[in-house]
Amino acid sequence: MGYEPQPAPGPPTLAYPFWWWGDTVQFAASYLDPIAPANLTFFNRMSANASQVQIPSGSDYANTATFTIPSDARSSLPATIQAHARMSPGSSAVVLTPGLSYTNLHGVVWAPQTGNVWVASDSKVDEVNLFLDGPVSTTWVTGIDHPYISRVSDNGTLLVVDSSLGVATIYQIDVNSGTESVFAQTKDDGFTRNILPVGIGLSADGLVGYIADASSGRVVRIPAGAGPGSTTITDSWGGKDDFVSPDPAPIDVAPTSQTLVGDTGDQGSGWVWVCPVRWTEHQ
Repeated sequence: MGYEPQPAPGPPTLAYPFWWWGDTVQFAASYLDPIAPANLTFFNRMSANASQVQIPSGSDYANTATFTIPSDARSSLPATIQAHARMSPGSSAVVLTPGLSYTNLHGVVWAPQTGNVWVASDSKVDEVNLFLDGPVSTTWVTGIDHPYISRVSDNGTLLVVDSSLGVATIYQIDVNSGTESVFAQTKDDGFTRNILPVGIGLSADGLVGYIADASSGRVVRIPAGAGPGSTTITDSWGGKDDFVSPDPAPIDVAPTSQTLVGDTGDQGSGWVWVCPVRWTEHQ
């Protein structure tokens, strides 16, 4: 007696390509298994068994199968179904985690204190809850043309600075409340030249900011409360006066306090330099 295998499912089709964790999605395909859990689909490395099927009258096979998107699933591209140990061809994508649209992003950082994302784009800084079926954004900062933001400190603060020549103020946001306050001024009694921020970093303790300054090609260290009446701002942080980065951006501060600076470089050749340990906050 010969063996006649069950036919493979046909390419699945979907009525709507955007889904969210916990949503149900119905695939239409030929030759699906009439027993619902025997149909399997994949969301990248995660799989899900069908919870129900529809079987046309007089048919030995189901023609639709309903699945629930697994928690923390990733996008599936392309969509496939496995039934009676055979895989269907790929078809249209199941795209998870819909997002929001912004004009000219300048920074995106994660706030572990709230689980939300902070986004700097033209003229505003938003807090976004991406992990909803329909993300929600709240605008906390406006009136800044080209804001740059730092990562969030252990204390739950981030810094905001406008990318404009001679900008006077660095602002601080408490990510738990959205409260905005002045972190520091960009000039003091010893540091008086204009800077052009193209990136901003923040120490883990939230006490020191670092500006990638395009007007000089150097990093400027600005501690909290800096301004007129003090001499706490440090120019050329992380190197000698003759060490000039052609175009420093972006910038960040490691947990060990080394300042990390990216550079677009001449003729598009990018590179990264790290402030040596002797110039870190630990020394």
